[in-house]
This record gives sequence, C-alpha cells and structure tokens, in this order.
Amino acid sequence: MGGSVESRVEGGGANSYAVWGHTAYSVWRRGRAVWGHTAYGAWRRGHAVCGHTASTAGGTWIAVGVRWFLGLLRGLDAARMAVLTVVRLTPFTPRFRVYRDGFTLIELLVVVAIISILASLLLPSLTQARAKASQIACMNNYRQLQFCWLMYADDSNDLLPPNATTTGGSRGNFVATGATWIAGNAWTDTTPTNIERGVLFSYNRSVKIYKCPADRSTVRDEGKIPRVRSVSMSAYMNDDPNPEDRTRWHRLSAIVDPPPSKAFVFIDEHQGSIENARFVATQPGQWWWVDHPATRHRRGGVLSFADGHTELWRWMEATTLSADTQKGWVQGVGGISGRDRDLVRIHASIKVLGR
Repeated sequence: MGGSVESRVEGGGANSYAVWGHTAYSVWRRGRAVWGHTAYGAWRRGHAVCGHTASTAGGTWIAVGVRWFLGLLRGLDAARMAVLTVVRLTPFTPRFRVYRDGFTLIELLVVVAIISILASLLLPSLTQARAKASQIACMNNYRQLQFCWLMYADDSNDLLPPNATTTGGSRGNFVATGATWIAGNAWTDTTPTNIERGVLFSYNRSVKIYKCPADRSTVRDEGKIPRVRSVSMSAYMNDDPNPEDRTRWHRLSAIVDPPPSKAFVFIDEHQGSIENARFVATQPGQWWWVDHPATRHRRGGVLSFADGHTELWRWMEATTLSADTQKGWVQGVGGISGRDRDLVRIHASIKVLGR
C-alpha cells in the first residue's frame, strides 16, 4: 500500500487526490472511533463513579468531573496521533491556486497598448476640434470688432473710424496715431493701454476681441510677454482722414464697388508682419504683398467685411504660405505674377484706384 501510494503521488493527477482522500477518510474514521470510545468510556466511568459517590459520599462531584475531562483529552489525543501518522507516511503536496491582487505584467502591457492605439486614433480628431474651436473664437472676436466699427459710423454721421499711422525706418517706428481706431504698435506694446485709447474701445470694452486666440507670438519676438493684438484694418478704410483724398473710403455709404459684403475691413495679420494699425495691400496687377495675412488657422486667416460678417480664407499659393518660414520682419513677399489666386481675392475686396 505504501509503494502504491508513492507511485501514485509521483504520477500526480486524479490518483493522488484519490489516495489522499481515502487515507484521510480512514484516519478520520479511526480517530473518531477512538475518540468516541474513549470519551464514552470515560463518561460512563465518570457517570458510574459520580452516581456511586453522590449516593455514598454526597458532594465529591468535582473529582468525577476532572476524571471525565481527562478521559476526553485522551480520546482527542489518540485521534490527533492517528492523523499525524498518516500525514508523515503520505509524501503528497496538494496543488493550490494562488490569487493575487492587481495586474500581471502581460495584462498591464496589453492595457498600455490598447490605450496607445486609442490615443493615436483620437489625437488627430482632438487636434482638428481644437483648431476648429480656435477658428470659431477668432471669427467671433473680429465680428464683435466689426460691429464696433459699424456703430462708430452710425454715431458719426456715416464717417468711418480713422486709421491713420506714422511711418519710420524700422518695424518699431510704424505706430498708429492716438486719434485712430487703435493706437501704438502691436509688435512693441506690452500692455493693452493703446487698445483702450482707440476710438472703438468704448463700444466693446473687451481687449480680447483684438487678438486671435491661436496667436502665440510675443512682444518683439523675445518669447516672454504675449502680444495684445493680432488684427489690422485695411488701409483703404480711411487710412488718410483727409476728406479730399480719393484713394481711400471715408464714408460707409461710399463703399459701393466692391459692395460692403465684398469689401474687407479687418484682417488677421501675420505675426511676422504686424506693427501699426493698417494693412496695406497692392493694387490689381501688382503681384506682391506689402503687409502679410496670417496663416495660423490651418493655412488660413479670418477677415471681416463692411456689412458685418466674417469669413475664413484658406490661402492656396505656396508663396503666400512661405511667410511662415521667414525670420524677422515679413514685408514685400512676392506672389505669382499674373495668376496668384490669393492676391486676386484680396484685389477684389479693396478700393481700386481710378474707379
């Protein structure tokens, strides 16, 4: 029986469990029998003694109880010894399944891989959504500014807001005058004080509408102080307040060719180009940029129009987009002679001289 048990245990599996179960059951029954016999015998002896003593000695029941308890202990000890004997003779180690809290390394790597795949799928959508939100905010800002421009004209008997500026040899010297829609220089201003000095500020006292939320440029390109303005006004909108001038529009009612829905007023100017208040564009047939439009909205920029609406224009020519790679003050970027689609659109939205 011993050799049989050893061979079955070495083989493992169901046989080992069967031998273990049979042996343990046998030991349990023997222990139970021993314990039951001993305890019962002790009880009977104690009972007999207790009865005899009680009837003859009257009150020695404590001694009887001690004897009964000692008999019970002897029965339990016999059962314990029987079980220990069988365990020593049976070299069997039962199989246990160990449960652990947390993830295994493989499970953790699988989770990380799934998260990485989901992130790669969602990141382009999130980027596009953020760009779209920035575009909508920029259009809303310039629409609010356009409403200020219209209200000024309505309060000023049809006169357009002044757009005068001074010029100089360097970027920092091109400054909007105090009596205009905006003062100062967007490249050098460190505070919104010059915005607050402008004639449009009283119609909307939020300085945020003067800047595109996607503009990350800093004062003098030093990487420290964020700029306060990214918008400029078309130079054809009362750049010269002299009423005798015929190269600019001075009254809202004079904007006829092109009509107000086609004549742009405010434009999101490129961070490398902006300085004073105005945006200078060339006349039809001149295939270059003076000031440069912004490209920060997925290769496009926002413009407002004299009727109050705003649009996002996508720039189509590589020459227009080349401003993003230029360093320093961006001025005079060349276009495509005779067929620059971006310049054609701009030329169709300004006052053409001689008309």
